[in-house]
Amino acid sequence: MAYRRLLHQHLRYVLLLCIDPISGMTHVRTSSYYPQSNGKLERYHKSLKSECIRPKTPLSLEDAKRAVTDFVTHYNDHRLHSAIGYVTPRDMLEGRQEVIHAQRDRKLELAREERARQRATQRNVSYDKNTRPEDRAMLGSNPSAESTSKASLVDVLSSPFMASTPLTCL
Repeated sequence: MAYRRLLHQHLRYVLLLCIDPISGMTHVRTSSYYPQSNGKLERYHKSLKSECIRPKTPLSLEDAKRAVTDFVTHYNDHRLHSAIGYVTPRDMLEGRQEVIHAQRDRKLELAREERARQRATQRNVSYDKNTRPEDRAMLGSNPSAESTSKASLVDVLSSPFMASTPLTCL
């Protein structure tokens, strides 16, 4: 028993030496039998169970190890995490999040410009991104602001259908 405890402490020390200089994380012990104090790890365990263990149902220890290894690789290298800005933990650890966010912003801006160009070509109206919405409506690029010819009340009342129908007041 003492050997296991010593081995566990040694592994924890080695893990801290590996993690601390890289990311600045420190090891903090939480209260025993109080999962609320360790919510991030509890959420990870929930993801591990619901996305890996339960769907794959490993039949042997080797199957379980392989499934968990594949899940951890996917979780750290491919899965986007909302808590860290929709980047992978590996990208965050290696400091690539600013580059990724800049690439996404460029893509979004290009897509917005392309949509505006397509709308302008469809309506045979050209405007740039500095055109005010009021001017766009006048140019006909805003379908909700286009004027449509509406029949007046006199036209409706004088229609053949209404002329043959007597008006009654209740």
